Amino acid sequence: MAEVESIHRQQQCTSWSFAADFFSAACAAALVAPWVNAIDKMIYYRVAKGDSFKDSCKSFLSKPKKLLGAFHICFLVYFGTYATANLLNSFCTIDDSYDPATMSASSAKLSTTRFCVSAAVGTGLCLYKDGYVARAVGKASLPLFSYILFAARDATTCFTSFQLPPLVAQLSAASLSNPALNTAKHGNSELANLASLAAAQLVSTPIHVLGLDLHNRRKKSTARQRIQALWKHAPAVSSLRMARVMPTFFIGNSVNTTFRSSMIDIGL
Repeated sequence: MAEVESIHRQQQCTSWSFAADFFSAACAAALVAPWVNAIDKMIYYRVAKGDSFKDSCKSFLSKPKKLLGAFHICFLVYFGTYATANLLNSFCTIDDSYDPATMSASSAKLSTTRFCVSAAVGTGLCLYKDGYVARAVGKASLPLFSYILFAARDATTCFTSFQLPPLVAQLSAASLSNPALNTAKHGNSELANLASLAAAQLVSTPIHVLGLDLHNRRKKSTARQRIQALWKHAPAVSSLRMARVMPTFFIGNSVNTTFRSSMIDIGL
């Protein structure tokens, strides 16, 4: 009887954990999507029509529907990414959720698996979003090579955000060997993650701009004109894409993690 009750209890906890996975992902995506959607639109209109940041803001304020047009697509991207990471966490820990030793032993494997699968899902959803927004702005579907460039852009961002933070954190930790400075070490780790994501935009932005330029001008431009477009748009677009990282890093990740942990604690 006790065993049956234990199984029933575990099933209840599992169901509640899945509910927490979806709810926290939805909350985080709802907070992040408006900002990211606005920045994405500014980038598209800048590259496609040469609109400045000021012009984009005026256009969005005068025509709010123009800004919110692809909100649901942007929400889908972040909801899918956060929910995938959360569900993987639940699935991988379902058998040892009450065994801290086992959790600790498998944490590295879980982290790598969660990152790879979440990155794959996020990249696929981002490519869908890019195609949707490009059709809305340029009234034409993205060419295949633009999709390839956008996939390379996301792969660059994912690789950089996964490989650089540990290296940066190790370098900064060298000057913080005192155990009393654990809080500072944690802060350095967070700063390393943010700096790596921002630095990744310096590499991925030219790829992104080239993909947009290929969509906007198709075969009408020479290689020299493409390079001139990169030189013209890359600095401003890099700044926008760095700003785009902020809500995802500070709001999305924090809300998703905090809400999920709180809900799971309530359900235990």
